[in-house]
Amino acid sequence: MLWLRTPEAKAELNIPPEVTPASALCIGYSAHIPDAPARGTPAIIWSD
Repeated sequence: MLWLRTPEAKAELNIPPEVTPASALCIGYSAHIPDAPARGTPAIIWSD
């Protein structure tokens, strides 16, 4: 996450310049839950 260490990103997120972020966490809920994709019937292979 090198972009998080740029001065522009730090300024936008109110991160002090002397702090080096190590990771980002996304917390919250999405506004819309997408529909699940259709699943096909799995192939069944019988072995003797």
